[in-house]
Amino acid sequence: VEEMLTVQLPDNGQALIWYSTEIGGQPYFGHDGGDVGVATEMFFRRSDGLGYALWMNSDPRGWTHVINVTRALLETGETEF
Repeated sequence: VEEMLTVQLPDNGQALIWYSTEIGGQPYFGHDGGDVGVATEMFFRRSDGLGYALWMNSDPRGWTHVINVTRALLETGETEF
């Protein structure tokens, strides 16, 4: 697990399979993906295990909005919509 979460490519935060990103000033690990009409994203914070998983069926404009709202909730510490 430690090796899987060790950043291998520092320029883009890429570890093995997952990559690192910062949300609200804290590091999260996860991955996203999608296909026509569907998008997924999962990230978690190692310090306490808090994270989220999103499965969406929408056009790309909807994906961006949902992801931004989810990340904003994490930044404020809210746990419910």
